[in-house]
Amino acid sequence: MSQVVRSRNYDLGKRADDVLVTRTRIAEAAMQLHGSLGPARTTISAVAELAGVRRNTLYRHFPTEDELFAACSEHFWSLHPLPDPARWRQVDEPQCRFEEALSAVYAYYGETADMLANLTRDAGFMPVVERSLEQYRALLEDIAHIAGEDQPARATARHALDFSTWRSLVLRGGLSDDVAVELMSALAFGTAGRRGAVAEPAPQQGKRDAVVRAAFAAFAEHGFRVSLDEIAERAGVSKVTIYSHFTSKEALFRTVITEQLDEAVAAARKLSSGEFDLRALCEACVDVLTSPAMVNLHSVLEAEAKRFPDDTAAWLGRVPAELRRVLETAVRALPGIRIPDPAAAVSQLYALCVQPGSPDVIESGVAMFLKFYETPPNTKPSKA
Repeated sequence: MSQVVRSRNYDLGKRADDVLVTRTRIAEAAMQLHGSLGPARTTISAVAELAGVRRNTLYRHFPTEDELFAACSEHFWSLHPLPDPARWRQVDEPQCRFEEALSAVYAYYGETADMLANLTRDAGFMPVVERSLEQYRALLEDIAHIAGEDQPARATARHALDFSTWRSLVLRGGLSDDVAVELMSALAFGTAGRRGAVAEPAPQQGKRDAVVRAAFAAFAEHGFRVSLDEIAERAGVSKVTIYSHFTSKEALFRTVITEQLDEAVAAARKLSSGEFDLRALCEACVDVLTSPAMVNLHSVLEAEAKRFPDDTAAWLGRVPAELRRVLETAVRALPGIRIPDPAAAVSQLYALCVQPGSPDVIESGVAMFLKFYETPPNTKPSKA
């Protein structure tokens, strides 16, 4: 008797599994056709054929088309859940929060473009399709409120969030998601509080500079391993804003290094226009090399030398090379003597005075240099 019960339970369990497999196969077939043709153009016969079942089998599982669509819709949303608002709700600044949300929505559009195009097209004349989009539309409305209570700003935010806007900018216009988000954010927040006025883009150069400054501080503190999320937080922008200016973290790193070196080189060049004696000029060169920015820069470059082996030597050599040019100009202008090889003489002066960096060493080094070339001490070089 117990054997019969076990056998019956097994048969019932297997039958339930078979029913679930068949229902899932039918729902997947319907989902595939809704994505390629759209709900309005999908027939029961086409679903049954694609699922490999007869029409009467399909109707046994889904007596009405609405029930079939509900199963298909549930299956689609389970595979493609809407973006999680927790991703942007933790961002304090409204425009950054909107950009983070819009970025998530645009990424979602990229993953589900074919299905959403058909659903939004057919929703106008198929109530069951419109009902399936209620949570999606509620999410977009919630995000639009980030733009504030100003009606033009809210309307612009809704336009930015609309699937057709993403399709126009990205699919047809060829923009990247990041650039599209930046444009729409500037439009929405440029409109806020300016009823009837033409929206003006937010000052992008200021954001870029803020990112570069924050990135330098972050790289100096944590090295290249620091996340873009942390850099964005330090700069008070979204990660989307970073990507709108820099294609990758490596590109941002290279920009940071280059711009810091440009500033140091500019500081070195200014020394050529000053009236320095040789000792003061060497001290000024040391000041350039030992500034907090240069110390941090050297720390970052030395720590990341293995990551950027082809660039590090060139980066580390830029400022010293400029300082040597400044010193060579000064040495060539020293009156009363002729130095046979100014470049070699500058290498000696740099090694004696600038490289060690100590004030005592500078004073004795300059004295030694001038005595060797038989030039009276404290002779002022003329302007180059």
